[in-house]
Amino acid sequence: MATLVSCGYGYDGGDPLEFRIAQTDGYKLVAKVAQDLTSPSSTARLEFALVVDGRQVAAKAIEFNESAILEADISNAAVVKMTVKQSPPPNEDCDDAAIALVTDLTMQSK
Repeated sequence: MATLVSCGYGYDGGDPLEFRIAQTDGYKLVAKVAQDLTSPSSTARLEFALVVDGRQVAAKAIEFNESAILEADISNAAVVKMTVKQSPPPNEDCDDAAIALVTDLTMQSK
């Protein structure tokens, strides 16, 4: 899955990717995320986050040509959201735009 994250819309959050799941025990969500090599900007920094039932439980910021793995315990959870936004370093402005990727998304037993 891919989405363009820009300084306007995506910079301040944008729409999250939302999953409604059965409230069962013993599972975790594993998401592999990256920034597309064809992104308009090669200096943008993206922050991905997982929010489980309203609480942020995992977050990672990645630069161009990087990837990361986010994991979250989803035992007894009803709603999981993934957000992505530009996350410029302190005292720096937001860059142009970048393409955020979710390259793999699985539910696994803990």
